[in-house]
Amino acid sequence: MTKPRRYLTLLAVTGLTAGMTLISATPAFAVVPTLEVCSSCTYTTISAAVAAASNGDTIQVDAGTYPESVTIDKSLTLVGPNSTTSPNTPDPLVANTARVAEAIVKPAGAAGAHAFIVADRVTSVSISGFTVDLSSGVTDQRYFMMAGNQADLNLSLTHNIFEGASDTSVGYIVVKSALGNANVTVTDNRFTESGSSNGLRINNTTASGTTNLTVTNNVWLDNKGLALNNSYDTGATTGTISNNWIGNSTPGTSGVDNFGLRQGGMVLAGNYGGLQVTHNTFADIEDAVVSFWTGFSGTLAFTDNSIDGYSNVAGYAAIYVRPSGSGLVSDISSVTFVRNTFDNPTTGSRTLLNQTDTGNFAAADNWWGSESGPDTGQIVGPNVSILPWLAGPVNTSKQILGVTAHDGEVSLIDGAGTPTVTIPTGQVTGGGMAWFEYSPLSASDLPGAGSLPFGDVAIRIDIALKTNGMSVEGPFTVCVNGAAPQRLWHYEGSEWVDITNRGLGGQTVTPVSGKLCGMVSGFSPFALAGSGALASTGVSSALLLGGTLGGAVLLLLGIGAVVIRRRALARLR
Repeated sequence: MTKPRRYLTLLAVTGLTAGMTLISATPAFAVVPTLEVCSSCTYTTISAAVAAASNGDTIQVDAGTYPESVTIDKSLTLVGPNSTTSPNTPDPLVANTARVAEAIVKPAGAAGAHAFIVADRVTSVSISGFTVDLSSGVTDQRYFMMAGNQADLNLSLTHNIFEGASDTSVGYIVVKSALGNANVTVTDNRFTESGSSNGLRINNTTASGTTNLTVTNNVWLDNKGLALNNSYDTGATTGTISNNWIGNSTPGTSGVDNFGLRQGGMVLAGNYGGLQVTHNTFADIEDAVVSFWTGFSGTLAFTDNSIDGYSNVAGYAAIYVRPSGSGLVSDISSVTFVRNTFDNPTTGSRTLLNQTDTGNFAAADNWWGSESGPDTGQIVGPNVSILPWLAGPVNTSKQILGVTAHDGEVSLIDGAGTPTVTIPTGQVTGGGMAWFEYSPLSASDLPGAGSLPFGDVAIRIDIALKTNGMSVEGPFTVCVNGAAPQRLWHYEGSEWVDITNRGLGGQTVTPVSGKLCGMVSGFSPFALAGSGALASTGVSSALLLGGTLGGAVLLLLGIGAVVIRRRALARLR
């Protein structure tokens, strides 16, 4: 008879030498029992090991195929052969070949035979290093299913592969918590080649409960339906969804609605308490990248995400806000939506569609695929504000400065609304648009480096005025944050010129408190330098980061906007 393989893992040992007195009742060592599952072990199935285990045990599952549905009725850690190896590589289309032979959980072909089922009131489950294969093609079969009500749940799913679910609304991971809070960690997993509803279904029905999500570094590739469907129930959701790749391996088809047939993005419903959706990549998504859905309310930040290729033709958009009303979207006014990049939509696809009338969708400081902003028809809705927008994708070297236009005058503005570059009335004609573009410069980027009168220690700024369908003439007054003994310099012709308080053509420069100003007839580049220590500086904009220098390059001066004359602005709205 084979003895069960059950191990005691030594965590700490305390020894006593002669003459020492025991002064603590702390145990000399603690143990974590481990049960092993393999073809020659006492436990040849995962279910048998679960039945023999106690709360807090670890079950080690060796490589092999396990044709079973595993019900977990106690707090356990299940460890597969690849528990420390991600299935993903830097290229989301390529799986990690460094993984060893897999422990494959492949439940029998029967409705309701989910791979893992968590019973009522289990509080802690960790599963890592497995492949879950649902290729039997059965209706109502899921990777992971909460069958009961979990109280203060702690769930961790890491380094797993989820694949092969059928095409009938199955394959997803269902997480429910009806008796308290939930901490859900889903990281470094790979979801691939599965049917619809293939991602996470998060649901907390505890009115005072909070689900804390950590969904990071996962890949959803070539599935059908949603990567994440978050609860519309009463509990709040917080945490982070970051650095995930969600998409298809091929672009969508213009004019064809493939929603449900190709990989989609996520639905965000219910109440939120500061959830961060950031630094994710959505590639060739069908229909919606993110939908703000039933009962949405609370605070949420959707920032620094890349949306590269998207297709939607059935009244949706890459960013879709469902209509307001009873049971529908409540209020999206507390959504932070900035620094996202939109590129390569299929023909006729919408970028943002807001159908709610309760709260403005603030979408300034995003890149819409063009320096001139989104095309006509890309942004739809009565309550959408998109000004200012970025001059290029996030992290581009050049950014656009905040600009206003009124009564023929164009001004670059600071955060307090004070003009810092003014093009006077009469010098702006035409019905197009104009914007200021800038970037920080290093010494090697500057012309006439040998003629620098201020040496290498300087803040250098490249500013260019760009126009489209608009005629703009100088001179221009340029102001940057600074004070004596610093001076404002401008490269003109073949030399650097001190333009501090300089006027042109009989005009004068009005002093501005806390700024150094001078008139120029053209732009780029400028520098701020002097005999004293450099102060924080920057061309003022609505989002001024500033910085100090000691022979280095200023990291970022601001981000921001374009100017659109009133006629063009009205057309976009």
